[in-house]
Amino acid sequence: MGKKPKPSDPIPASPHRPDFVPAPAMIVRPMVALMLLSALVILAYANTLDNEFVFDDYDLVVKQKVIQSLDNIPRIMGIGEHPMRYRPIRFVSYAIDHHFFGLDPRGYHFSNVLYHLITVGLVYLIVRRLLGNPRVALMAAALFAVHPIQTDAVTYISGRRDVLSTLFYLLGFYLFLLYRDRNQRWYLGLVGMSFILGFYSKEMAITLPAMLLYYDIQRRLPPVTDQPVNLFRSMCSSFWPIVTTYWYLYAPLFVVAGIFFMEKVFVYNPSRMEGLFGGSPLLHFLTVCRIIVVYIKQLIFPVTLNADYSYRAYPLTVSSTDPMAWFAVAMLAAILFGLWNALQTNRMVAFGGVWFFVTLLPVSQIIPHHEPMAEHYLYLPSFGFCLVAALLAERFLTSPTAWRSAIAGFGVIIVLFTTRTVVRNGDWQDDLTLWTKTIQTAPLSARAHENLGTVYMKREQIDQAIVHYKHALAIEFRDEDVHRHLGSAYLQKAMFDDSIFSYREALRIQPRQPEALYQLGRAYGQKGFFDEAKEAFQNVIRYRPHHAKAHRELGTVYFKLDDIENATVYTEKALELHPDDWKTQKNLAIIYRDRGEIQMAIEAYQAVLGLNPKYVEAHLNLAQLHFRTSDGRGEALHHLRRVIALHPDHPQADLVRGMIDSFSSKERDGS
Repeated sequence: MGKKPKPSDPIPASPHRPDFVPAPAMIVRPMVALMLLSALVILAYANTLDNEFVFDDYDLVVKQKVIQSLDNIPRIMGIGEHPMRYRPIRFVSYAIDHHFFGLDPRGYHFSNVLYHLITVGLVYLIVRRLLGNPRVALMAAALFAVHPIQTDAVTYISGRRDVLSTLFYLLGFYLFLLYRDRNQRWYLGLVGMSFILGFYSKEMAITLPAMLLYYDIQRRLPPVTDQPVNLFRSMCSSFWPIVTTYWYLYAPLFVVAGIFFMEKVFVYNPSRMEGLFGGSPLLHFLTVCRIIVVYIKQLIFPVTLNADYSYRAYPLTVSSTDPMAWFAVAMLAAILFGLWNALQTNRMVAFGGVWFFVTLLPVSQIIPHHEPMAEHYLYLPSFGFCLVAALLAERFLTSPTAWRSAIAGFGVIIVLFTTRTVVRNGDWQDDLTLWTKTIQTAPLSARAHENLGTVYMKREQIDQAIVHYKHALAIEFRDEDVHRHLGSAYLQKAMFDDSIFSYREALRIQPRQPEALYQLGRAYGQKGFFDEAKEAFQNVIRYRPHHAKAHRELGTVYFKLDDIENATVYTEKALELHPDDWKTQKNLAIIYRDRGEIQMAIEAYQAVLGLNPKYVEAHLNLAQLHFRTSDGRGEALHHLRRVIALHPDHPQADLVRGMIDSFSSKERDGS
């Protein structure tokens, strides 16, 4: 009976793994390694807990009502009335966070770091099992843990889609390795479940079946020797036996992947597809090659990081004679040639390279997408990069003369990457910091200027907002959203002519845009052009019949045109569409008051206070209405006192206090 291996011993070679000759491994127990990796993750990302919600976090978390109860999980998973099916696993994780943390961003950031930590652990376990070398596994996982490129996924709460998708992707791959080593089919059910969870976190997980098949093909290649072999013939001859032998694995996985692909392309995302970059297949190809080279550069030298690579933030290739584009083509050709040669010498290096390119395929603009590139796209592909980097470092660590320098160099890289990650986390502190930094990095980012303008709008710094909206339009004039935002900024400053012009520009670009029509109606109404305002609001209702605010504003316009009948109809319809809108309830109270229906007006104002208890004007109006009733003096005094209690500095405070004193003395005198 053989000696029982210690937990610290390298994993012995497996007949299911490629025939590599691993370098001598540093004796590191798995639990010790995982504790070291956990410490690195905490060190790199602890300062994210102070960050606020930013950008898409408001729509996906803060304003997302479906995550506010765990009872909504069936709906999130696509079951029941009004189902959600787009990336539901991410929303389930948000619902769990909301259950424990409410809307405290620290809890969501904590969860992101926790999911990243688990993913780092899977990187370590996979590489250790692939190679039987704890040292390479530790280096690869450490690089993955602190690499600054990961901040776009880990530091950004909405980036959790990439973290969860990669977590399940790696879990599925690790379970597949366990199946190959232990030949227990129940692992395959877990692989399939991980694949589904990964895809419904983010669609990049769709390549998992392809990577499993490639691993199976590569492990069947002839052993690495000094004599070259016909790799292409060997790979082709391995393909069919693998597919037919393991049909119960690959047939379901690829069928499901096909369904996922059709679902993604034709159900969830057709509106976000774009035309070819540059307008032709060649220019599109050249642009994509440049993007992939930039990705590789960012992984090797992650100094300048950017949250936005949309229009003009990343320039597209517009000429077939662009030398940088052809340089990118040549560089990628050289890299692919090197990976092919690595199959003859170091197949795990080739495996890491194939992983990078295959997992990057879904975001390589094969089907053009509105965003050319993004750093969070690299979260899953970076596993391949980190594996290759660790294997290259291992070659120096096994050198009798260079190992000390190699250890020192690797340690310096980890320190530098960790420092850069900590600094980059600070750029995501809040929207103001994020978009200010983005503009410094990419001055021609139209989206960054637009988003910074919106930040200033929320802070009521309207002049600064106008400056950045104008910058955005100088970069991309045909952006209807920016024209609309600029119109809102002008409206806030009562610059009605400029506001109307901006909204009409937005509608010239996108004629049936309900929100721009709605805002245009508001601008016309505030300028006193009631007929034009009426037409704008009627068009909003024509294109979006359930637009409650448009009904409310149209009711207001009819009221100002002395058409009380239509004013009542549209205001009541607005209240039917949105019963909790206190502003609509207030408008209805005003209509009742002007029609002389005192009791109905009182009830309407009481409803206003039920929705907005601190609305002082409702108390003032209720006081006036109660004074007009025969027995309402007591109620009137109550509401006058509430005015003073809620707003002691109200412009009419002295008059209200005088009325309270006068009527209080009359009550004491019994008159």
